[in-house]
Amino acid sequence: MDQGIAAVLGALVGVLGTAGTASLGYIAARKQAPDQGRIAHAQQLRAERREAYLAVMHADAECDDALLRFKRLRQQQDRDPAHMSALAARVQAAADRIWTMTRDIDLVGPEAVAGAVTDLWRRAVNTAETLMSFSNATDADEAAVDEMLDAMETGRAQFIVATRHVMESPPR
Repeated sequence: MDQGIAAVLGALVGVLGTAGTASLGYIAARKQAPDQGRIAHAQQLRAERREAYLAVMHADAECDDALLRFKRLRQQQDRDPAHMSALAARVQAAADRIWTMTRDIDLVGPEAVAGAVTDLWRRAVNTAETLMSFSNATDADEAAVDEMLDAMETGRAQFIVATRHVMESPPR
């Protein structure tokens, strides 16, 4: 009889162990699927953010190139107004590209970066307008141009800091 009870108890322990293992496996599988979904979503969002941020940076690089050329041209004694106007138009074109990307940034976020890119766009538009009026003026306001160029640098730095903060933060 003792052997029979031992066999039944052994079988019962086996059944309970199997049921417990199956239950734990089921619970783990139910938790794993949402976790994997969150991880995949975070990775996709990070990739989309990176792509959008880089697109803004490329447009800003075009703007920066035009501004560097404008600074060099401005230092020359014999300034060509047509060339200066063309550089101002390049800055405006870059600002227009940044504007089209603000919607992408609004979508992928976060708000800090969306605000920084909108601010960068405003500064680029203001800079283009100031450069255009400078190239058309006979008595140009050098201080206003310097102020706009500094404002553009500030906007660029704020955008870089905001994007770097997002990209360096671990996914949640």
